[in-house]
Amino acid sequence: MSHNRLGLFGGIVFVALSAVACSSELSPQVDSAMIAGEVSLTNEPVSRLVEVPTSVPVIYLAAAVSNPMSSTQIRVRWFKLPNQLLASEDFDGRHGDSNRFDFDSSKSLSSLASRLERPGVSWDMGEYRAEVWLNGKLAKTVFFQVVSDAEAEQLRAQHTVKSITFSDSADQGRLGESRLSFGRSTNTIYIQVGLDTTLSGVTIQTSVRYVKSDQIITTFTTVPTGTDPLMFTLPRERFGRFWSDKLWPVGTFEVTVRAGGVTARTQTFQIIQ
Repeated sequence: MSHNRLGLFGGIVFVALSAVACSSELSPQVDSAMIAGEVSLTNEPVSRLVEVPTSVPVIYLAAAVSNPMSSTQIRVRWFKLPNQLLASEDFDGRHGDSNRFDFDSSKSLSSLASRLERPGVSWDMGEYRAEVWLNGKLAKTVFFQVVSDAEAEQLRAQHTVKSITFSDSADQGRLGESRLSFGRSTNTIYIQVGLDTTLSGVTIQTSVRYVKSDQIITTFTTVPTGTDPLMFTLPRERFGRFWSDKLWPVGTFEVTVRAGGVTARTQTFQIIQ
């Protein structure tokens, strides 16, 4: 009787361990999906888009696929909202020279790129979505919109610059306490421009204007190589020469940041008595 119980217990342990082993196996996943205007040779997004200009010839959906198997199947479906199917594209993990936009089922992590080509001279403006299906199940949905080229430039600039802040102190490139008003004798006013997305080769111009006289006292120009905040200084010793008493004049100063010549963000600070 005890022998049978031990046999039964051993069987239960074996089944439990088998279940744990099976559950620990990694299953295929679609880790990310995003719309891009261009992809790299490994199908990773080069320029992510939320608003697509009407003149873009091809819209890409780049998706990262992890832990694929030889049987993994992915389908990308493109829609114009609310539910107009534009295209459908299948991927089976056979990446190669003749199939460069497919993912690689022999690698634990690789990317695919689905392409939607412009049907005519320009895209129809409006809202769109792309769906990524993994083995028959919806894995990711990405929404985007097509807008005019001018609006796309404006929105892209706004996405690039996320904030403008001011302070009267800074330490090792870090801005001190943020403030919007300063005294006339403040020695240095620091301007920090926070970047959310840096577009390769895009020139960032930061202009400072005294509103009362509509006078631009300086413009800083830089081409950032990353997303670290930009820091600029307004020393009274240098700019006080614009006024007879060498002090900051009472009133409003307006700081405007342009990305690629397009106004991205504007912020003001005050000089008080």
